[in-house]
Amino acid sequence: MKLIHEPNAMVIGDCATKEAFRGLSIYPFMLQHVARRMFEKVDKIYVLVSPTNKASVKGIEKAGFYFVCIIYAIRFGPFYFRVRRVEERE
Repeated sequence: MKLIHEPNAMVIGDCATKEAFRGLSIYPFMLQHVARRMFEKVDKIYVLVSPTNKASVKGIEKAGFYFVCIIYAIRFGPFYFRVRRVEERE
């Protein structure tokens, strides 16, 4: 995912938890696991999520991540167009 062009950073996105396993804190656990391993190689990790996906936002915050910015874009498969970054929540 090349939505965020920043040296020595990685982006996590398009995550899903099967319905039968939701509410078991699997998502925050996996985010923490990936972050611990990747911080050996990168300085920053970003997690992309739709702000309307409250359950994912809660899991991301539970994993220790925090809000940085909102990115507006049109997505077509792996490609993003008309990208606009807003530093504050609207």
